[in-house]
Amino acid sequence: GTGVQVLAVSHSGIKLLKTVKSSAAAPDYFRVLRPYTYADILFVTIPSENMLEFNLTNEKLILFSAKAL
Repeated sequence: GTGVQVLAVSHSGIKLLKTVKSSAAAPDYFRVLRPYTYADILFVTIPSENMLEFNLTNEKLILFSAKAL
């Protein structure tokens, strides 16, 4: 898959994140895989209770999660 682990939502848009393991001395952190502004998002649907479908200006993004709802 894409390695997406977290969907982050902010005032400016959404970001797809992945957890990055650090050394024992440093805490783990998130790496941004792909940012999207709200202008990029045409509409969002929920085809099933564990799936979100983002229809974007240039692509369709489908995310699966046991915690989608």
